[in-house]
Amino acid sequence: MKKRNKFLFLGTLVLIFSIGCSNEKENKNLVEKNNTNITLINELKPISNSKTVYSIDTKNYKIDTLPKNYLKLTGKKRKIFLDFYIKYKLTLDSLKEEQKEYKNLLDKKIKTELEKIDYRGINQSELEKILYIQRLKLEKIALKEVEKQEENLTKRVEQVYERNQNKFKYPNTVELSFIVLKDKKKALSILNQMDIKNTKISEFSLLANKNSTDKKSRFTNGYAGYMTESSAGSKLFNIIWKYNKLGLIGEVLEKKDKFLLVFILKKIKAGKRTLSDVSEEIKEKLLHKKRNIWIAKRYQKIINSTKVKIYDSFENNQTFK
Repeated sequence: MKKRNKFLFLGTLVLIFSIGCSNEKENKNLVEKNNTNITLINELKPISNSKTVYSIDTKNYKIDTLPKNYLKLTGKKRKIFLDFYIKYKLTLDSLKEEQKEYKNLLDKKIKTELEKIDYRGINQSELEKILYIQRLKLEKIALKEVEKQEENLTKRVEQVYERNQNKFKYPNTVELSFIVLKDKKKALSILNQMDIKNTKISEFSLLANKNSTDKKSRFTNGYAGYMTESSAGSKLFNIIWKYNKLGLIGEVLEKKDKFLLVFILKKIKAGKRTLSDVSEEIKEKLLHKKRNIWIAKRYQKIINSTKVKIYDSFENNQTFK
């Protein structure tokens, strides 16, 4: 796996792992850590496609049923991937009817989220993408199932919107990616490597990962999120806002002691989000905890009656310590 993807993979796993931990914290009385049917077996190092990498009940799964890049993972990253891959697989396999029922919604959600990642220039590895799609499916199904049990949800969403109207107003806003540098000559040199009119975000992101002196910028491949005219960097915002076109700005900008190469992803004029714009977002916030509890209960019910064995072996047996 290329170096830049190692950082991204770890970031995705940290995100997924943190979600799993929040579920467990919210459901600490539901899940007993030592009361599971998952066994880690430190043997059968997978060196060919004939090896069993895990089994669910009596059905064995070979290495060739997993993505090819699985074998490139080592140590803790490999174990975390397997843990979550199997957890998601077990839970989603038990929701085949729900996947059919919500197919259009799931397809739309996945398409929207992957398009966001793409236009922001965030490079996902094959393994990151698999876990991400599994999680999106599971969370969306859980949310729709929880919604069925809620009374007056539409009215509650409307009440939240009415009580918080000021929060749904927004100033002029830009969505940006940065390459952050300490040396202006270096910044100019990188800018001169790019075609200002035709540089794509994918090219800019690779340069950000390779050259940014800011750790966060390297980790996100340059993606910096949103900046508003009311933010602390209003002077920088005003310079960026004057550019009418999206894409690479053809000059080096300064912020304190840093030099920035800037890619404009989106410009949003001041306005107010309507109820239809934010209804799904409000629903997700209202039902977030119940959604996570629904997932935890579903998984625990499955694992209580399912025997899972993971066969693997890593250097110095570190994985299973």
